[in-house]
Amino acid sequence: MQTVRRIARWCGMVPLCLSLTLLMLAGCGVTTHAPTGNDPGSTAAATPAPTLTPTLAPLTMQQAWGNVAVTTLTTDLDDNRVFIFAEAASPDGQWLVGGDSSRDFPTIPRPSYLALYNVRTRRVVLIQALQHPNSAIIAASIDAHWLAWTEAPETTGGPPGPNDWQMFLYNHQTDTITRRIQSPDGEVTQLVNDTALFGATSGPVVSGDAVIWSQPTSPIVSNTDNPNKIAVKIENLTTGVVTTLATGAQNVALSWPWAMWIQIVPNYNPDGGDVTFRNMLTGQTIPLHLTGGVALDGVSIAYDAPVLPGIGNSGAVMNLVPDITRSTQPQQIAAAPSITQPYDAATSNDRLVTWYENDPQMQVWDRVEKRLVALPLPSQAGGGWVGGRILLWVTPAPGPEGQPHDGLQPLQTLQTLNLVDTATLPTTAPKD
Repeated sequence: MQTVRRIARWCGMVPLCLSLTLLMLAGCGVTTHAPTGNDPGSTAAATPAPTLTPTLAPLTMQQAWGNVAVTTLTTDLDDNRVFIFAEAASPDGQWLVGGDSSRDFPTIPRPSYLALYNVRTRRVVLIQALQHPNSAIIAASIDAHWLAWTEAPETTGGPPGPNDWQMFLYNHQTDTITRRIQSPDGEVTQLVNDTALFGATSGPVVSGDAVIWSQPTSPIVSNTDNPNKIAVKIENLTTGVVTTLATGAQNVALSWPWAMWIQIVPNYNPDGGDVTFRNMLTGQTIPLHLTGGVALDGVSIAYDAPVLPGIGNSGAVMNLVPDITRSTQPQQIAAAPSITQPYDAATSNDRLVTWYENDPQMQVWDRVEKRLVALPLPSQAGGGWVGGRILLWVTPAPGPEGQPHDGLQPLQTLQTLNLVDTATLPTTAPKD
């Protein structure tokens, strides 16, 4: 394990040529067109797509893809430190984004870092120390030019607190880091002090030289406060122009030129919420009412839904809409057999759809072979993740999960990351 203990420029380590492979995460490629909030009107999707109800048993990885190469990385770093994957990977599939954190905190307070983990060389590059010893990364996103993340101090005995966060942008090409936050006048500026507005955030997501996120425009007092205090914003990273896309909305996504956000539903409604998709170049807007989490990749979306309308705990189906500009009719690609096996948190790229599930066998949907594929490991670790050209799932660390070990953090923080380069997968299942 080679760990670079410094803030490091890494654009020289990652090929930044404008190839199709490099631009997968950005959906439609890198562009310098200015994002715009203009909306010439909503457009309804046209011809319904055929509904696909899977009836065939899932293929094994061997049956679907042959002897596919699986890369394994340990999250156990040197000096009692651990890599915590932040569900972001560079478009060329070479770098994972995450945190480099101490396992002996708080016994021995040491800083944590925003870090990049090289899939091939196993080198860890530290980008910047997090702002507090107990800070953690809430969300991260990376494309060919930019790396964006939010971080917040962890609450006592719980996850990162969502109301005391800071957002950062790292430019690969200029090797500069900018700290940004919502200022009282509603504009995005560099942080001039260490005080963040009280209120939750979603994002940031970078794509096409733009970044989208949501955050409060004034302090949020409670969960019943006015949802219009939360705004969705997008910044053109070439010009610095910031546009407010919506208020009373969050859960953003960006796959240039398509942006997405979901209206906040008071008193959580299991029927879901109103989702807006907008083309930032043409202004075309597509409204949908969807349930569960939504994954956006180019013009395709994947999302989970309850089996019985209005009953959010009735089991789930996973849906795929291949092209929202042509039809919003979903294809059913997987179904949870019982209420104890709900689906959640879909992710997708141009080849696979993954999700979290409470099921003995982890599965993914192959969009090319049009079959479910069972991964070779159980899903106790939570499920698979896909982004750019990487499929990733984890193997839990051995030993009693959640038990301290020699004064270190619980063993479940140590994992094996299993990765497949989806660009190398065959387009048809190998013959027996």
